[in-house]
Amino acid sequence: MFAPGVNMPERAPAWSQPGNGLLWGKDFYTTGPRDIAIDTPRADGVFRWLHMSLADNGARQWIERADFLPQNVREAMLAPDTHQSSFVEGDTLSCVLQDLQRDFEIRYTDRAGTVHVAITPDMIITARMHPLGFADVLRDRFAEKLFIDSAQRALDVLVSAIVTNQAALVTQLSARVQKAEDAVLAGKAPPSARDLLELRRRLSIIHRMMDGTKRVLMRLEEDGDLDAALHPTVEKLTQRAQGLDEDVTAAQGQVRMLREELELAANQRINRNLYILSVMTVLLMPATLVTGFFGMNTGALPFAHGSGTWVAGGVALLASLATYLYLHWRGFFR
Repeated sequence: MFAPGVNMPERAPAWSQPGNGLLWGKDFYTTGPRDIAIDTPRADGVFRWLHMSLADNGARQWIERADFLPQNVREAMLAPDTHQSSFVEGDTLSCVLQDLQRDFEIRYTDRAGTVHVAITPDMIITARMHPLGFADVLRDRFAEKLFIDSAQRALDVLVSAIVTNQAALVTQLSARVQKAEDAVLAGKAPPSARDLLELRRRLSIIHRMMDGTKRVLMRLEEDGDLDAALHPTVEKLTQRAQGLDEDVTAAQGQVRMLREELELAANQRINRNLYILSVMTVLLMPATLVTGFFGMNTGALPFAHGSGTWVAGGVALLASLATYLYLHWRGFFR
């Protein structure tokens, strides 16, 4: 059973199960998207989206036989590349983008996954090896009767879903950072070093992904083969990816400042403890000298009889008091 409020990851509908690797397919009409099978005939002018699993051999075979895609694009779709990239071949845009993987009960994992993308003027094909979080964002968008009618609109929806998925996690992590910062400033229980390390690690993962996405989009802007109609969309998506990356960088800066604050507080505690120990050592040193002198097993020891113990104790106390007054006079306790 799934915990309340936890979305189940994408799963292939029953009609798409028999060996073709299709997770879901959509034809977009003005009334909203419609579920389709991989071999459903398409009406003229209707944009189609096929989302496939590369873990299914049927999907790989289908992509290999998709002769409407250039050979380089088909090879890129099936390649095991994990770094983000893009290129334009004829009227087809091919991309490899990254997003966070998800598990059945874990919305955001610490693992980055890739989605291989091919966009033609009338179709977008996305394929991934592991479930990725952007598919949950798309599912919600489809429920809102999303309409896609062009390649630029498909690219906008796809990249926006990836950015939205990661932005939601950045919001959660930033809230944790701010809560930890408030605790430190208020003098309450500070976050542990392990908590800060986890925040830093997860923010670093998102920063690397967003930085890669931003660079891919910037290279597309400079690609002379890119369709002119896609340029405004790519430029807008570049700015959005850069904005999220700046938010991540700001959160990373807060984490670094928190670590410095905690290290400074720890150093202050250590210095204060060392100071107390030093004072105690200095004050007890004269008394130790006196007790050591009277503890010698030698002849003619002063005050060996009568009230010698009280006299020796008084000498030790006076020596410590004289040491304290001397240190106070020299400003040691300021």
